[in-house]
Amino acid sequence: MSPEDAERNELLQLCGKVSDNQLTNVEQERLETLLKNNPRSLQFYRRFMMVCSGLEQLGVAATSGDSPDAAVEHLFDDSIAAEAPVRRSAKIRGKSRTQQRSRQSPDRRRPGLFTAMTAAALLAAAGLWFGLRDHVTSDPGGLVVVVSEFRTVWSDGFSVPESRRLPIGKYVLHSGASQLRFDNGVELLVQAPSVFSVDSEMQATLETGSLTLYVPEAGSGFRVETPLGTVIDRGTRIGIMTDDESGLEVHVFEGRAETAPRNSSANETLVAGQAAAFRQENDQPITVTRMISNQSYFADSIDRLKDLPQIEGDLELLVSPPRSVRRIASELVDLGHATIFAERQAVVLEHDLKVTWTQPGPCPELTRRNEFLSAGTQVDTFLVHLTVPRSLRRSDQHLTADGTITFPRPVLAFVTHEPGKMSPELLSPHTDYPSDRNTGLEDSIDENTDFADRITLSEDRMRLTFHLNLHGRPAASQEDFIDQFRVLIQSEPAK
Repeated sequence: MSPEDAERNELLQLCGKVSDNQLTNVEQERLETLLKNNPRSLQFYRRFMMVCSGLEQLGVAATSGDSPDAAVEHLFDDSIAAEAPVRRSAKIRGKSRTQQRSRQSPDRRRPGLFTAMTAAALLAAAGLWFGLRDHVTSDPGGLVVVVSEFRTVWSDGFSVPESRRLPIGKYVLHSGASQLRFDNGVELLVQAPSVFSVDSEMQATLETGSLTLYVPEAGSGFRVETPLGTVIDRGTRIGIMTDDESGLEVHVFEGRAETAPRNSSANETLVAGQAAAFRQENDQPITVTRMISNQSYFADSIDRLKDLPQIEGDLELLVSPPRSVRRIASELVDLGHATIFAERQAVVLEHDLKVTWTQPGPCPELTRRNEFLSAGTQVDTFLVHLTVPRSLRRSDQHLTADGTITFPRPVLAFVTHEPGKMSPELLSPHTDYPSDRNTGLEDSIDENTDFADRITLSEDRMRLTFHLNLHGRPAASQEDFIDQFRVLIQSEPAK
C-alpha cells in the first residue's frame, strides 16, 4: 500500500469515528493535522459530514413519513460543503478543543457505522474520493478571467491559476492580491483579507475587505454591493473597503462614482479626489462623512508589489497598510492569525535607533531594546500584528501563531518592545497605532514561560521565524490583547 493510500484509509476511518462520536483526543489531533496539510482532505471531510447528515435526514424522513426530497438534495449540495471557510492553521488553545468537540458532538444519536460506510460508498460512486473538483476552475465559461496574482492564498487551499475563468460564486482571499477582468473590460484588484462574490457581468459583491475597481466606458454603471449600500462606478478608477467595525469607504481616484446607502435617500456622487465614509451604529441611520481620497489603502498595480516578503505558516500578507492596528476600529480584529504589511520605505535614520536585536540566531530577550542601528542607515519597515479575536477575550484560552517571513533584502534589526511608540518616520502615516500600552512581545505571560513569544533570525539575515502566543485573560486595557513587532530591512539601493 502506498503512503497516499494509507493516508486516504486513515482519513476515512477518522471521519467515520467523528460521525459515530468516537474520536479520541489523540485521533482528533491527527485529524486536524491531515486536514491542515491537505486542502483536498479538508474538502473530503466536509463532504463526508454533509452526506452523513443527509443520510440521517433520510432515516428520519423514512420513520416519520415526511418527504425525503430535501434530504436527497442535501446529499449533493456543493454550496454546503464550500460554506463557512476554515481559517488556515489558527491554533486556539486552552478550553477551546473541548468546547469545539462538544459543539460538533451534540447530545443526540449520531449516524452509526453503516451510515459512515454508506457515505464513503456514495462519495466514491460520485467520483469525490480525492478527486474533488475545484469549483474555482470548473467552469471554462466563467464571467471573469484571472489576469494576475501576487502570493495569493484562497479559502480551503483552492488554486486559481492565471488565465483561468471564475464562475458566478463566492470567494475568500486570505492573503495577497488577485486581479480579475470581466469580458466588458471591468477589472477588480482584490486584496486580502477579503470575501467577495462574482454576481453577473455588471455586478460584484464585497462582503468584507477592499478592492480597486477599474471601469472603462463599456462597463459604465458596474455595481458593487456591500453590507451598507451600493456603489456604482461611472468610470474609471475607484477604491472600496468595508468591514463590520469601520463600515464602508469609497475613494474615487479617476472619473465618478455614485453611492446609495441601504435604507437611506442620502445618495452621494463623488468625483476624482473625493471619498466618503458610511457608518452605522446599531440600528441608527447611516451617517456620511466626506473626505479626501487616499490611494495608500489600495494596491493600484500588482507589478508594484515585488518588494513584499514571502510568507509561510499562520501569517497572511496585506498588500496595503490597514487603517488601524488597534484592538478596536480595525478590519483585522477577528482574523485569528497574524498579518504583515509594509509601513515605510527608504527611511534614513536621523539618530541612532534603539532596537531589540540585530544578530542572527534566537533573540534572548524580547522585552527590552538592547542594541542600536546607526544614524544614517536607510531602512524599510514592516509590522507583524496578531490580535485575540473577540470570542476569546477575557477567557482562559490563548492563541498561537507560527510563521516564517523571507524578505527580499537582509534584516538589519527588529523591535519587539513597544513597537507602536517609535518615531513616526518609521510608521505608516495612514495607520492608527495603539500607543497607551505595550503591545510588543513577551518572554512570559503571568510569569509562565510556556507562553513566551520567540523570534529567530537566519544566518543570512533573509529569513525570520516567529512564535507568538496571546492570552485571552481579563485585562485592564484593550491593548493587552495584541502582539506586534517591527522588522527593519536594508533598503533597495538607489538606481
